[in-house]
Parts: sequence; C-alpha cells; structure tokens
Amino acid sequence: MRLLHSIRIELDEFFGSNIPPYAILSHRWENGEVLFEDILYNRAESKAGWEKVKRCFAQAQKEGFDWVWIDTLCIDKSSTSAWFTRGWTLQELIAPRLLHFFAAGEDKWISIGGRRHLLRHIAERTNIDEETLRGEDVRRCSIAARMSWASRRTTTREEDMAYCLLGIFDVHMPLLYGEGERASFAYRKRS
Repeated sequence: MRLLHSIRIELDEFFGSNIPPYAILSHRWENGEVLFEDILYNRAESKAGWEKVKRCFAQAQKEGFDWVWIDTLCIDKSSTSAWFTRGWTLQELIAPRLLHFFAAGEDKWISIGGRRHLLRHIAERTNIDEETLRGEDVRRCSIAARMSWASRRTTTREEDMAYCLLGIFDVHMPLLYGEGERASFAYRKRS
C-alpha cells in the first residue's frame, strides 16, 4: 500500500502488518487534481487541487495521523483510466473506524460532523443500516442488502461496479481491467 507522509510530502510503500495508521481523503474529483506523478516530479504545489491536499494534511495531523491515503496521489493511474469514482465511496463510508465529514469553506475546511453524529442522516441517504455504519460486521447483512447499497452508485468503467463491491463481499481476486461488465460479474460469481 502506498501512503503519503503529511509532513515530509513523500510517498512510501508499506506491506503486510507494517502499514501505519493513516487518514483517507474521500473526495469528488475536479479539474486540476494533484496526481501521483505530480508528487514524484515535484509539481504538486502548482496544481489547483493542492489546497485540498494541504487541508487534508492539516486535518490528518490535527487528528494524530502522519500518513494519508488520497486516491489521486497514492495510485499510479498512468497505465489505466481514472477508475476511482463514486462507486468506490461505498467502502470508504463503511470501512474506516473513524470517519469525519468536512465542507470546503472560503479558506479552510469546515467540520460537518462525524459518522456517529450524522448516523441517521447517512443511513437515510445511503440505505445502509445504522448498525453497519456503526462498525458492525458487514457480513451479517444479506447479499441483497449489500447489493442495494450499490444500486444508486456509478462508476466510470463497467467492471468497476463489480470491483468496488469486492471488499464488502470479502472477495479476493485480481483486478483485470478491460474485461467489461459481463466478465467482471462472471469472475465475481466464481469467487
């Protein structure tokens, strides 16, 4: 797993049980996002999205995290299209132990609240039961319930809809891009 140090602004790779605690930035992509290669070639600060990254670093440090994971920065997408889109936010909503929401203000982020404080609202908007949002094991939910959570989400690539569900179904398999919707669902059924 590749993570970005919020003070040194350096990427590092971690494996197995050596992964340190980290914060995740779940965000909507906009023009001028800072990308993996911008960090590598020291171009990050010239991009419009740098302000969002700086705010993420500041909030992570405030919460006690030195490391952050930001999809646009920690994944080298040079060989694939932009495949992290809204479908992937399902696992970003369920997986973290600590989840806090912020809105972009004039010159800083404004705290909207944590998952615990927004639980009922999140459950109503997503159709995800409150127990799952509180951290209960997702495997206790029926397959139909888990599929319904994804039913209103979209992805850029057809196969991403299947791939973004792998984690909530505890399925481990290689991602084979370019296979299309039928192939990805066939792989999922076999797993």
